[in-house]
Amino acid sequence: MQPLVSVIIPSFNSSSWIRECIHSVLRQSYSNREIIVVDDGSRDGTPEIVHEFEGKVRLLRLQHIGVGATRNAGIQASRGELVAFLDSDDLWQADKLHKQVDFLLGNPQCCMVFSDAEEFDEAGSRGGFFAKFPSLASSSDIAEAMVLRWAIPLTSTVVLRRDFLDNHGIGFHTRASCAEDMSLFLEIYLLGGKIARLDERLARRRLHGSNTSGDHYNRFLQRLIVYRDLLQKYPAAPRRMRHLLRAGLRDASFRVGEWHWGQMELGPAREHFRRGIGPDAIGVRSFCFWALTLAPKRALLMLKHLRTGRKA
Repeated sequence: MQPLVSVIIPSFNSSSWIRECIHSVLRQSYSNREIIVVDDGSRDGTPEIVHEFEGKVRLLRLQHIGVGATRNAGIQASRGELVAFLDSDDLWQADKLHKQVDFLLGNPQCCMVFSDAEEFDEAGSRGGFFAKFPSLASSSDIAEAMVLRWAIPLTSTVVLRRDFLDNHGIGFHTRASCAEDMSLFLEIYLLGGKIARLDERLARRRLHGSNTSGDHYNRFLQRLIVYRDLLQKYPAAPRRMRHLLRAGLRDASFRVGEWHWGQMELGPAREHFRRGIGPDAIGVRSFCFWALTLAPKRALLMLKHLRTGRKA
């Protein structure tokens, strides 16, 4: 018998897209599935739209607790041997689940599979997700791609084995809302889980002004939390992985410092640049910027104005 797949759809004020999203799951050629929409305290008509699918979709309503905790609540409420995730503004191709379930059945050593996706907006297709993050398709080391290349598998393409999550007691990070998926995928890797990819565009990622991944500052601020937590949780991780996580910590520190530098907030910038100093390119760059923050702010403002004037 085909395994039951639990499809977890987190939603928050998703009335513009949730109906089309659900329809893309109902059109799947793979029929043994359950659909769980976990609404994170929407203040628009999202719950009413989900109620249109009563009998086909289960709705869980929560207070506003964040996307990581929302996905975890969906997992806890699910019954499937496999768990798939779909953001409420994204869509699936009709054979998406069928192809990924077949892959996992044929590759029992793998606990997670992801795929490419087509990006689109109101004007039409914007190309493939792997084209934007080529290391996802070319790198043999998914952890390095995530940490050093900022290339995170698109959660709307991911299918996981439920027993791996249950056996290790892991889930999405609940305090890192722009890096909760990366945290889980890195944790799977740290625990020896095999992660595979399919090079087909099995999902469609909608681009719009509300995409949380577009918040540069917050994305790297949340990465700081993830790297620190993983280093603390896995002190006996292989040396290569601890080295990689520390490199990611320096990189994220520099990026956050860079944002404060752009705002001329020299105190926070100096502290983040200091934490980014290390024996690699980003560490050297962090040292140079840290040294610059020691200059008088008036001189730095004059330099900034001069540079702005030249660009104009």
